[in-house]
Amino acid sequence: MHITIIELAYLIPVLLATWIMSSALGFMIAGYVSDPTRIGTIAPWTEALLTTLPPVYYPLEIIPPQYFAIVLVAPTTHLAQMARVVTKVSSSAFNPSLHSLAIFAYIIAFMLLASFKSRWREK
Repeated sequence: MHITIIELAYLIPVLLATWIMSSALGFMIAGYVSDPTRIGTIAPWTEALLTTLPPVYYPLEIIPPQYFAIVLVAPTTHLAQMARVVTKVSSSAFNPSLHSLAIFAYIIAFMLLASFKSRWREK
């Protein structure tokens, strides 16, 4: 399967949002962890909760509809679905604008939490 230039143009903002969201999430987690050596114990759990359990490596369509609300809590679900829709790998069970809105909300929330905690620590 080949990605066209148009699909790539739509995929770049999704990749940029992934980078911004993961950076903000990392800063947020680092702000709430008091001992930096504990990050190594948190990382595997964070990875499992954000990539393995939500439909990142598998399609959303295989999850029973009654569990959609639980799956949509993970921010990586929205990023993966947008990447699939943009590259036409699959269609979304939801409107893509819902995923875009959720991605934007998670970015803002993670950035606010990270900035609040980093400012608080500096005082």
